[in-house]
Amino acid sequence: MIFKDQLTAVSFRILLTSMNLFPYYTIVSPTLLWFIIRWSRRINAEKMVTMVKKKSEAENDIYFRTYEEMWGHRR
Repeated sequence: MIFKDQLTAVSFRILLTSMNLFPYYTIVSPTLLWFIIRWSRRINAEKMVTMVKKKSEAENDIYFRTYEEMWGHRR
């Protein structure tokens, strides 16, 4: 190792132990889950917006078609 020559044996062992104290997956896993949850929430929100748009467009079409039939105005 690079630092082994510059440090004493005890300080090198302490540094090595402190680096390996927490496994890397304990940091990576929650971060990955957080990104997945954010991504799925964004997808669900976009689905909801598109569903609401489709519903409102269909309601508007029915509304105006009814008036068109009632008043007899054809284009």
